[in-house]
Amino acid sequence: MSCVLKICCLTGQRPKAFPWNYYDETLESQKEYRSTLKDTVERFIKKGYNYFISGGAQGAELDFAETVLKLRKKYPHIRLEIALSHLKQARFYTVKEKIRYAEVLTQADTITILSRQCTRDCAKLRDLYMVDKAELVISAWNCKRQGDTYRILDYTEKQNKQTELIELPAFLPEMKELENLLYNSAEKIKLPLFEELKISKLLKDK
Repeated sequence: MSCVLKICCLTGQRPKAFPWNYYDETLESQKEYRSTLKDTVERFIKKGYNYFISGGAQGAELDFAETVLKLRKKYPHIRLEIALSHLKQARFYTVKEKIRYAEVLTQADTITILSRQCTRDCAKLRDLYMVDKAELVISAWNCKRQGDTYRILDYTEKQNKQTELIELPAFLPEMKELENLLYNSAEKIKLPLFEELKISKLLKDK
């Protein structure tokens, strides 16, 4: 591993906050999201990032940890740290999630435990630890200005950290249809600056 660490972490939605049924792996939205996550992580590996931190929480954080571990086979110099909020973090996970969680912990290079007991602030402390340690924060966000993921994203921006957004609503079929409609309309009326319009702006203004 390189002596110089370039550190990246991910913050993201829990399964219930995804804009589709997260547990249905047959959905195109889920497949495209996982593919985008892999492409995003690999892109930053190629930019020199070599140390990745995941909180190991349900949803996006477990996905991120698994993605890093899969890519480690191709890029053996990268490292994965799991930052746990407390020792019994997985007590409410589903059986399948507990299996995934155990496999991730077994393969991680480093495990950091922020609190032995579940306290009111242990999850927040874990999130701040990851963001403060990282140079780059990837956020798998549902574009709603509420909840833990948005709170962490807001903190990240206030700390002037580099942020990479994976906007989950963009993977919904109806949003893709809208995006195609808008692009087709722009092509017809020849709006040269239309390419700068982000789908997230439409969502954030609702």
